[in-house]
Amino acid sequence: MNVLLKSNLKDLLKHLLSFSVLCFLLLNFSCEQKTNDIISIDDVENPPVHPNCTDLPKMQTKACFKVNITEFIITEFNSEVLVNNTPTSQKLYIAFIVDEKGVISNIEINTPFKEVKEEITRLLKNTPKVKPAMQNGKEVAVQYAFPLTFEIRA
Repeated sequence: MNVLLKSNLKDLLKHLLSFSVLCFLLLNFSCEQKTNDIISIDDVENPPVHPNCTDLPKMQTKACFKVNITEFIITEFNSEVLVNNTPTSQKLYIAFIVDEKGVISNIEINTPFKEVKEEITRLLKNTPKVKPAMQNGKEVAVQYAFPLTFEIRA
């Protein structure tokens, strides 16, 4: 029973650490912005639209945006940048801004692996320009954050 308790405690600590990192990223990410016009992706009237997601209802547009960004990262990820002791399976959190022009910026990624962070940052900076989010008839910047789990197969 003592082993089971330690195992559950270890899992709980892992989840708390992941949650704490996400909260830190979101708080830090929010505090660093210089403009008051940044809105959460969950609160904006019309979310940004990925080029592959036009003419969809709001909820489907948000889901389609995430799917397209995630697929782009996974399919274009250059596994050659990894060092030998980087794990082949990672769960990380990605946060960024889609600005008023539809450009992804202010990218934050929580991973201890510099190579992984640099590669995902490179990919996000090279994603196709999206149609900006709209609030009260105006183009606005939105904050976006999501977890990503991926496996690298040799």
